[in-house]
Amino acid sequence: MNFAFTLTLYFNLLVPSQEQFYFTHPDQIPVITIGGQEWTTTNWNFKTPKSFFYNNDSTLDKKYGRLYYYSNAVGATPPGFHLPTMDEWWQLINYLGGPNEAGKKMMEGGDSGLNL
Repeated sequence: MNFAFTLTLYFNLLVPSQEQFYFTHPDQIPVITIGGQEWTTTNWNFKTPKSFFYNNDSTLDKKYGRLYYYSNAVGATPPGFHLPTMDEWWQLINYLGGPNEAGKKMMEGGDSGLNL
């Protein structure tokens, strides 16, 4: 089962716009397996009516992708992926050492491979 990230409604898959995709098929989206779960490792950048850039700065799109309201993130999810449930998030957090350790491991440079 593949999971797409969302942290505070950040969606973590990578597509620059509706017109041009980095990935033309969901099988091309890079994933990492952590604790038996598959998570995407790239930022999603699919334009929807209510999506926006981090800090309203389009030059940050490659690094951070877009930010979405939940309803738009659900609609922008590619086939074969879904937004994780709270239970799925907690499974990941617990696998990575719990609330005090997981954040450091998930951030860029952490040892989980997620590089959020």
